[in-house]
Amino acid sequence: MSLALAPIVELYRWGLQPVAPFSWFGIQISTIEVAAAVRLCLILRQVRELIAKACKAQAAQATAASENEKATATAPGPKFEEKSLVRDLAATLIVVHAGDTIGGFQRRPCFART
Repeated sequence: MSLALAPIVELYRWGLQPVAPFSWFGIQISTIEVAAAVRLCLILRQVRELIAKACKAQAAQATAASENEKATATAPGPKFEEKSLVRDLAATLIVVHAGDTIGGFQRRPCFART
């Protein structure tokens, strides 16, 4: 192995080692899996915020258009729920565990393997 690749290989090997707090309880979660989960959470949050922003802009535009037309027969634009910690927690649990549940997989998820 060349000396240029040695640090990269060692960093990869270090990333595959179990994280200490989880390994105390017998759960073999590597640093790479933790980084991937954090990255996935950030991407999902950004997508959710972009979609919410687009929906609010569309609702505001529809409301402005209905006010300009003075149409009383049209229903008002959709109302949006405020952010909720419970709803966000439930959504996170569904994203993490629902794939295995819906798919009916009988194997344990990667983070619970020993």
